[in-house]
Amino acid sequence: MRAAKREAGLAVIRLGFVLDRVRHPGVKYRKLDVAKINALFPATRRLEVERAINDSLGESDNDYFRNPTGYNLRTLHLPRGLPALNDLYPPNVAVLDFLAHRIVHPEQEVLLDFPCGIGALLVYARDLGLLRIHGYDNWNYLARSTAERFLQRFGVPGSVLVARDDLASLPLTIFTCVGYPLTLLARDSSVWATPSVRYVLADRMDRPMSLPGFRRTTEYGGLLTVFERVP
Repeated sequence: MRAAKREAGLAVIRLGFVLDRVRHPGVKYRKLDVAKINALFPATRRLEVERAINDSLGESDNDYFRNPTGYNLRTLHLPRGLPALNDLYPPNVAVLDFLAHRIVHPEQEVLLDFPCGIGALLVYARDLGLLRIHGYDNWNYLARSTAERFLQRFGVPGSVLVARDDLASLPLTIFTCVGYPLTLLARDSSVWATPSVRYVLADRMDRPMSLPGFRRTTEYGGLLTVFERVP
């Protein structure tokens, strides 16, 4: 019975994707490149990050960080052949796919992960050559010291974690918002609208259909929406 309900729910979601493609033909639906992701981030590397997460977490940190793949069953949108490990919330796998395919000069980019949680995406973004990386979080569910401890394991300085007052001064080019409603953020903060931002990568869940000054160009079904600044 539970499996049947899940399949029925997925069928409704897939129908929504089809309708969206019909209504918005200019939006490209992209599939995760399993071979590329596995080559860039082999299971050995991802398991290393997963172990570092578990080793870094304290007793007061939210248990979500020990099981991000179980959150909202978003692994259902990951293709076969791509391991669902507890290092990344599934939409962040799509973030890495986008970065790997679209960013030609990663050393020239400035990325902000909002909220960054423990910082696993920052580690992987650096693996892709993005050296100017930043993370912001309100630390309600995780201690900042936990994230600093985790990042130190990979030689990433704790200074990449920025305070809210610092956000407006960052020359951002890529803004990621995963695990937090972009609709809420767009109402409460304008950091995503910094003029230098070229891409907003938003969790497919609870994101707006449009952003002022940007156009929706790409969808990773059930995972991620890509907004690109209008020239």
